[in-house]
Amino acid sequence: MADGLSRVQQIGQALGGFGAGIQGNLPQFQTAQNQRRQLEAQETERQRVAQIARQEQIGKFTAGAARQALELIEAGDFDQALMLGESVITQFSQLGLDPSGAQRISALLTAAGNGSDEAKKLAISELETQVRLGESFGFIDPPEAASPAGKLEQDFSAGLITREQADAGIARPGQAAARGQISGTVQVKDEEGNLFNSATVFDPNTNMTEQVLTPLGGGPSVPVGNVQLVNLSGLTPEEQIDQAGLSAATSRATVLAVEQSRDAFEQLAGIESEIATLDEALVLLDEEGVDTGPILNRLPTFRSAAAQLENIQSRLGLNVIQNTTFGSLSESELKFALDTALPTALPPAELKAWIIRKQNAQRKLATHIAEASIFLGTPGNTIADWLEFQKQRQIIDEGSRARTGNNTVIDFDTAGNPIQ
Repeated sequence: MADGLSRVQQIGQALGGFGAGIQGNLPQFQTAQNQRRQLEAQETERQRVAQIARQEQIGKFTAGAARQALELIEAGDFDQALMLGESVITQFSQLGLDPSGAQRISALLTAAGNGSDEAKKLAISELETQVRLGESFGFIDPPEAASPAGKLEQDFSAGLITREQADAGIARPGQAAARGQISGTVQVKDEEGNLFNSATVFDPNTNMTEQVLTPLGGGPSVPVGNVQLVNLSGLTPEEQIDQAGLSAATSRATVLAVEQSRDAFEQLAGIESEIATLDEALVLLDEEGVDTGPILNRLPTFRSAAAQLENIQSRLGLNVIQNTTFGSLSESELKFALDTALPTALPPAELKAWIIRKQNAQRKLATHIAEASIFLGTPGNTIADWLEFQKQRQIIDEGSRARTGNNTVIDFDTAGNPIQ
């Protein structure tokens, strides 16, 4: 003991706030702890409620904007659809949300506005998915079917039928929407994979009901062969069974994607290290005035700066050897590897230009590898998805070049931002 205090009491005093519990004031300590836990629970619940409200607000905004964009696309007004997309991107950025999805759709709309049917189909597909998700979560209501009388008035206003036909309750030929819908809308698929919305409607002219199909995603207006009910993923019951059988393969594909993501991430460290090493070489050339060239390259090294540059060349050459060769190297092979890593036979100005070009190329490579690492490391993404993403980006690039008349290829990252 020291100064009449036990070792436990000394530790208790040293621990400050926890001292009460250690020195015997356990009830007070427990009361304080319980109050703290209660406050933490209240704060957690408050944050949870706020998060739910925020998600609902974002869900309503996103699904509503997607529905409005589909209406604009159907009307052929791609300019207004793009303006809406820019508004969504701005709103997302202000809310601290990832705008990559909206940026991708805007890029697809740009290409679609320049005549790309494939880009239009992809944009419609993504927007319809957003609308269906919004409806399924209750963020937005499914569209209400117009009453027969109301639809007849719409047709008359649009000049599709005469006043006499509207008053007599005669719908325009082949227009099922002028009838009364009496069932919810479900999704079906024909024998060629085309998707349709299906609803049962009542025809007041015949007093009979019939199934009315509305094409989705720019497909044919009439189904090919028989149709089958599908789930939200567009799969028939038979396809769902097949999909279950593919789950193991999907798991393997996901694992492989994660492994590739990890490998790509590990490559980044080497690339960034090489860029930093090349920066050291630039400093020696700019600030130390180290001399290089075909003659000096053959002479012994005496100056400190020249020795440092030689060391840099050796470090870079080691990377070349590790990445491209196996086993031992001859003297000529070693020299070739070193010259490939840093060609010190070039005069200083040319060597500096070579280093800058090399760094720019390495930075572009690092950007591409980082993009692949992030994409493949995202849960659910596979290598096939990555290839499809690259395909979509190529479509966007072609649309951009067609719009601007510029043949320069513009690369986009996973967030839809152009890569300079």
